[in-house]
Amino acid sequence: MERRTTRITGALGTVTAGVVAGIIVGTSLVSAPAAQAAESDATVTQANATGVVIARDQSMPLTAVPTAPRAVTVTTSPNTRVTLKAPRTKTRSAKTNDKGIATFTKLKAGKEYTVTADGETATVVPVLKVGRARDLTIMTTSEPGTITATWAHATSKAHGGLTIGYTLTAMPVEVPVGEADGVAVGGPDVPSISVETDSTEAVLRGLDPRVLYSFTVTPHNPLGVGKASVARMDRSLAEVSEIAVPAADDGDSDSAQEAPSTEPPTAPVATSPPASTQAVTRAPLTRTICVP
Repeated sequence: MERRTTRITGALGTVTAGVVAGIIVGTSLVSAPAAQAAESDATVTQANATGVVIARDQSMPLTAVPTAPRAVTVTTSPNTRVTLKAPRTKTRSAKTNDKGIATFTKLKAGKEYTVTADGETATVVPVLKVGRARDLTIMTTSEPGTITATWAHATSKAHGGLTIGYTLTAMPVEVPVGEADGVAVGGPDVPSISVETDSTEAVLRGLDPRVLYSFTVTPHNPLGVGKASVARMDRSLAEVSEIAVPAADDGDSDSAQEAPSTEPPTAPVATSPPASTQAVTRAPLTRTICVP
Protein backbone atom coordinates (compact mmCIF):
# COMPACT_ATOMS: atom_id res chain seq x y z
CA MET A 1 0.00 0.00 0.00
CA GLU A 2 1.40 3.35 -1.04
CA ARG A 3 1.23 6.39 1.26
CA ARG A 4 1.51 10.06 0.28
CA THR A 5 2.00 13.08 2.52
CA THR A 6 0.44 16.53 2.13
CA ARG A 7 1.75 19.68 3.82
CA ILE A 8 -0.88 22.28 4.94
CA THR A 9 0.71 25.64 5.60
CA GLY A 10 -1.18 28.49 7.26
CA ALA A 11 -1.50 30.71 10.31
CA LEU A 12 -1.50 27.63 12.56
CA GLY A 13 1.80 26.27 11.21
CA THR A 14 2.60 23.37 8.91
CA VAL A 15 0.72 20.11 9.33
CA THR A 16 1.86 16.91 7.61
CA ALA A 17 -0.83 14.34 7.01
CA GLY A 18 -0.57 10.87 5.54
CA VAL A 19 -2.96 9.90 2.75
CA VAL A 20 -3.61 6.25 1.88
CA ALA A 21 -3.06 5.89 -1.84
CA GLY A 22 -4.58 2.44 -2.27
CA ILE A 23 -6.11 -0.52 -0.51
CA ILE A 24 -5.13 -4.13 -1.26
CA VAL A 25 -8.18 -6.34 -1.71
CA GLY A 26 -7.17 -9.97 -2.14
CA THR A 27 -4.29 -9.72 -4.56
CA SER A 28 -5.48 -6.57 -6.32
CA LEU A 29 -4.70 -3.00 -5.52
CA VAL A 30 -7.73 -0.71 -5.62
CA SER A 31 -6.72 2.89 -6.19
CA ALA A 32 -8.41 5.58 -4.05
CA PRO A 33 -9.18 9.03 -5.47
CA ALA A 34 -6.80 10.61 -2.95
CA ALA A 35 -3.98 8.46 -4.33
CA GLN A 36 -4.32 10.14 -7.68
CA ALA A 37 -4.23 13.66 -6.22
CA ALA A 38 -0.99 15.50 -6.64
CA GLU A 39 0.87 16.81 -3.62
CA SER A 40 -0.15 20.41 -2.95
CA ASP A 41 0.10 23.17 -0.35
CA ALA A 42 -3.14 24.62 1.14
CA THR A 43 -3.28 27.95 3.04
CA VAL A 44 -5.67 28.28 6.04
CA THR A 45 -7.06 31.80 6.60
CA GLN A 46 -9.11 33.24 9.49
CA ALA A 47 -11.48 36.23 9.60
CA ASN A 48 -10.67 39.09 12.01
CA ALA A 49 -12.58 38.27 15.23
CA THR A 50 -10.71 40.43 17.72
CA GLY A 51 -12.59 41.35 20.90
CA VAL A 52 -15.27 38.63 20.76
CA VAL A 53 -16.17 37.30 24.24
CA ILE A 54 -15.86 33.52 24.17
CA ALA A 55 -16.03 32.85 27.93
CA ARG A 56 -17.37 34.73 30.95
CA ASP A 57 -17.09 34.42 34.71
CA GLN A 58 -19.96 32.22 35.85
CA SER A 59 -19.78 33.23 39.50
CA MET A 60 -22.26 35.86 40.73
CA PRO A 61 -21.17 38.67 43.07
CA LEU A 62 -22.95 38.86 46.41
CA THR A 63 -25.65 41.55 46.56
CA ALA A 64 -28.37 42.27 49.13
CA VAL A 65 -31.14 44.88 48.65
CA PRO A 66 -34.46 45.74 50.35
CA THR A 67 -37.33 44.48 48.20
CA ALA A 68 -40.34 44.75 50.54
CA PRO A 69 -41.10 46.21 53.97
CA ARG A 70 -38.80 44.41 56.48
CA ALA A 71 -37.52 42.09 53.76
CA VAL A 72 -34.32 41.79 51.70
CA THR A 73 -33.32 39.71 48.70
CA VAL A 74 -29.84 38.24 48.42
CA THR A 75 -28.31 37.25 45.08
CA THR A 76 -25.21 35.10 44.72
CA SER A 77 -24.20 31.79 43.13
CA PRO A 78 -26.93 29.12 42.88
CA ASN A 79 -27.35 26.63 45.73
CA THR A 80 -25.17 28.63 48.11
CA ARG A 81 -25.71 28.94 51.87
CA VAL A 82 -26.44 32.58 52.91
CA THR A 83 -26.28 33.86 56.48
CA LEU A 84 -27.70 37.11 57.97
CA LYS A 85 -26.42 38.43 61.30
CA ALA A 86 -27.14 41.58 63.31
CA PRO A 87 -26.43 42.53 66.92
CA ARG A 88 -29.05 41.32 69.40
CA THR A 89 -31.03 39.47 66.72
CA LYS A 90 -31.35 35.84 65.82
CA THR A 91 -29.03 34.64 63.03
CA ARG A 92 -30.90 33.73 59.87
CA SER A 93 -29.71 31.30 57.21
CA ALA A 94 -31.05 30.05 53.88
CA LYS A 95 -29.88 28.43 50.66
CA THR A 96 -30.19 30.20 47.30
CA ASN A 97 -32.30 28.60 44.58
CA ASP A 98 -31.19 27.54 41.10
CA LYS A 99 -31.15 31.22 40.08
CA GLY A 100 -28.97 32.21 43.03
CA ILE A 101 -31.72 34.08 44.92
CA ALA A 102 -32.72 33.90 48.59
CA THR A 103 -35.28 36.19 50.30
CA PHE A 104 -35.44 36.93 54.03
CA THR A 105 -38.60 38.41 55.59
CA LYS A 106 -39.74 39.69 59.01
CA LEU A 107 -36.44 41.45 59.64
CA LYS A 108 -36.03 44.45 61.95
CA ALA A 109 -36.43 47.67 59.94
CA GLY A 110 -33.59 50.14 60.30
CA LYS A 111 -31.06 47.59 61.64
CA GLU A 112 -27.94 46.82 59.62
CA TYR A 113 -27.45 43.15 58.78
CA THR A 114 -24.20 41.50 57.69
CA VAL A 115 -24.69 39.05 54.84
CA THR A 116 -22.19 36.23 54.31
CA ALA A 117 -22.08 33.72 51.45
CA ASP A 118 -19.25 31.61 50.06
CA GLY A 119 -16.56 33.75 51.70
CA GLU A 120 -18.07 37.08 50.56
CA THR A 121 -19.61 39.72 52.82
CA ALA A 122 -22.12 42.52 52.28
CA THR A 123 -24.37 44.72 54.41
CA VAL A 124 -28.05 45.63 54.03
CA VAL A 125 -30.65 47.62 56.01
CA PRO A 126 -34.32 46.53 55.76
CA VAL A 127 -36.70 49.52 55.67
CA LEU A 128 -40.38 50.42 55.72
CA LYS A 129 -42.27 52.37 53.06
CA VAL A 130 -41.54 56.08 53.10
CA GLY A 131 -44.28 58.43 54.27
CA ARG A 132 -45.68 61.58 52.68
CA ALA A 133 -44.07 65.01 53.16
CA ARG A 134 -46.18 67.90 54.48
CA ASP A 135 -46.33 71.71 54.60
CA LEU A 136 -45.09 72.18 51.03
CA THR A 137 -44.58 75.94 50.60
CA ILE A 138 -43.56 77.75 47.40
CA MET A 139 -41.98 81.23 47.59
CA THR A 140 -40.81 83.74 45.02
CA THR A 141 -37.22 84.97 44.71
CA SER A 142 -35.48 88.02 43.29
CA GLU A 143 -34.52 85.94 40.24
CA PRO A 144 -37.19 85.87 37.47
CA GLY A 145 -38.62 82.43 36.79
CA THR A 146 -37.17 80.99 40.01
CA ILE A 147 -38.85 79.76 43.20
CA THR A 148 -37.76 78.21 46.46
CA ALA A 149 -39.67 75.32 48.00
CA THR A 150 -39.65 74.05 51.58
CA TRP A 151 -41.45 71.16 53.24
CA ALA A 152 -41.41 69.03 56.38
CA HIS A 153 -40.89 65.27 56.56
CA ALA A 154 -40.56 62.95 59.55
CA THR A 155 -37.68 60.56 58.87
CA SER A 156 -36.24 57.61 60.77
CA LYS A 157 -33.76 54.78 60.23
CA ALA A 158 -36.71 52.40 59.87
CA HIS A 159 -37.97 54.41 56.88
CA GLY A 160 -34.58 54.78 55.22
CA GLY A 161 -32.76 57.44 57.22
CA LEU A 162 -30.04 59.08 55.10
CA THR A 163 -31.13 57.12 52.01
CA ILE A 164 -34.35 59.16 51.74
CA GLY A 165 -34.45 61.61 48.83
CA TYR A 166 -37.03 63.96 47.31
CA THR A 167 -38.22 64.89 43.81
CA LEU A 168 -39.62 68.42 43.44
CA THR A 169 -41.61 68.93 40.21
CA ALA A 170 -43.40 71.92 38.69
CA MET A 171 -46.13 70.98 36.20
CA PRO A 172 -47.96 73.62 34.11
CA VAL A 173 -51.69 73.86 34.83
CA GLU A 174 -54.13 73.92 31.91
CA VAL A 175 -56.40 76.89 32.64
CA PRO A 176 -60.03 76.45 31.43
CA VAL A 177 -61.29 78.78 28.71
CA GLY A 178 -62.66 81.96 30.24
CA GLU A 179 -60.27 81.83 33.20
CA ALA A 180 -57.07 82.56 31.27
CA ASP A 181 -57.25 86.36 31.48
CA GLY A 182 -53.59 87.42 31.67
CA VAL A 183 -52.43 83.83 32.22
CA ALA A 184 -50.70 81.67 29.65
CA VAL A 185 -52.40 78.30 29.26
CA GLY A 186 -50.13 75.36 30.13
CA GLY A 187 -49.73 72.73 27.45
CA PRO A 188 -47.21 70.66 25.49
CA ASP A 189 -45.13 73.77 24.74
CA VAL A 190 -44.58 74.42 28.47
CA PRO A 191 -42.44 71.60 29.91
CA SER A 192 -42.44 70.29 33.45
CA ILE A 193 -39.32 70.97 35.52
CA SER A 194 -37.91 68.68 38.23
CA VAL A 195 -34.99 68.68 40.65
CA GLU A 196 -33.63 66.00 43.02
CA THR A 197 -32.48 66.74 46.56
CA ASP A 198 -31.77 64.98 49.85
CA SER A 199 -32.86 67.94 52.01
CA THR A 200 -36.26 69.46 52.75
CA GLU A 201 -35.75 72.55 50.59
CA ALA A 202 -34.85 73.17 46.97
CA VAL A 203 -34.57 75.88 44.32
CA LEU A 204 -36.36 75.46 40.98
CA ARG A 205 -35.31 77.58 37.98
CA GLY A 206 -36.54 78.05 34.44
CA LEU A 207 -40.26 78.61 35.13
CA ASP A 208 -42.38 80.62 32.68
CA PRO A 209 -43.49 83.75 34.60
CA ARG A 210 -46.85 83.79 32.77
CA VAL A 211 -47.86 80.21 33.62
CA LEU A 212 -49.60 78.77 36.65
CA TYR A 213 -47.85 75.68 38.03
CA SER A 214 -48.78 72.79 40.26
CA PHE A 215 -45.87 71.75 42.49
CA THR A 216 -45.34 68.28 43.95
CA VAL A 217 -42.71 66.88 46.30
CA THR A 218 -42.33 63.10 46.35
CA PRO A 219 -40.11 61.29 48.90
CA HIS A 220 -38.36 58.05 47.97
CA ASN A 221 -36.21 55.41 49.68
CA PRO A 222 -34.69 52.05 48.60
CA LEU A 223 -38.18 50.49 48.48
CA GLY A 224 -39.57 53.07 46.04
CA VAL A 225 -41.53 56.33 46.05
CA GLY A 226 -44.08 57.54 48.55
CA LYS A 227 -47.17 59.66 48.07
CA ALA A 228 -46.74 63.16 46.67
CA SER A 229 -47.66 66.42 48.41
CA VAL A 230 -49.21 69.08 46.14
CA ALA A 231 -49.27 72.90 46.15
CA ARG A 232 -50.89 74.89 43.33
CA MET A 233 -50.28 78.52 42.35
CA ASP A 234 -53.27 80.86 42.27
CA ARG A 235 -51.26 83.72 40.70
CA SER A 236 -48.45 83.62 38.16
CA LEU A 237 -44.97 84.90 38.92
CA ALA A 238 -45.59 87.78 36.51
CA GLU A 239 -48.66 88.86 38.49
CA VAL A 240 -46.96 88.55 41.87
CA SER A 241 -43.79 90.36 40.81
CA GLU A 242 -45.62 92.82 38.51
CA ILE A 243 -43.29 91.89 35.68
CA ALA A 244 -44.31 93.26 32.28
CA VAL A 245 -44.53 90.15 30.15
CA PRO A 246 -45.63 90.49 26.49
CA ALA A 247 -48.79 88.64 25.56
CA ALA A 248 -48.58 85.68 23.23
CA ASP A 249 -49.98 87.69 20.28
CA ASP A 250 -47.85 90.80 20.81
CA GLY A 251 -45.19 89.54 18.46
CA ASP A 252 -47.72 89.06 15.66
CA SER A 253 -49.20 92.55 16.08
CA ASP A 254 -45.75 94.13 16.06
CA SER A 255 -44.86 92.24 12.93
CA ALA A 256 -48.05 93.42 11.29
CA GLN A 257 -47.28 97.03 12.12
CA GLU A 258 -43.73 96.80 10.83
CA ALA A 259 -44.63 94.98 7.63
CA PRO A 260 -44.04 97.09 4.49
CA SER A 261 -47.12 98.41 2.66
CA THR A 262 -48.04 96.77 -0.63
CA GLU A 263 -50.03 99.77 -1.95
CA PRO A 264 -48.38 101.79 -4.77
CA PRO A 265 -46.83 105.09 -3.65
CA THR A 266 -48.90 108.25 -4.21
CA ALA A 267 -47.51 110.70 -6.81
CA PRO A 268 -46.38 114.01 -5.30
CA VAL A 269 -48.69 117.01 -5.83
CA ALA A 270 -47.09 120.19 -7.19
CA THR A 271 -47.59 123.25 -5.04
CA SER A 272 -47.03 126.93 -5.85
CA PRO A 273 -44.34 128.81 -3.92
CA PRO A 274 -45.65 130.79 -0.95
CA ALA A 275 -46.40 134.46 -1.53
CA SER A 276 -43.88 136.89 -0.14
CA THR A 277 -44.89 138.61 3.07
CA GLN A 278 -43.73 141.87 4.49
CA ALA A 279 -41.72 141.66 7.69
CA VAL A 280 -43.63 142.95 10.69
CA THR A 281 -41.72 145.25 13.02
CA ARG A 282 -42.58 144.74 16.66
CA ALA A 283 -41.98 147.30 19.41
CA PRO A 284 -39.58 146.21 22.10
CA LEU A 285 -41.13 144.58 25.12
CA THR A 286 -40.79 146.90 28.13
CA ARG A 287 -41.65 146.55 31.80
CA THR A 288 -42.16 149.62 34.08
CA ILE A 289 -40.62 149.48 37.49
CA CYS A 290 -41.78 152.10 40.02
CA VAL A 291 -39.07 153.24 42.40
CA PRO A 292 -40.24 155.31 45.38
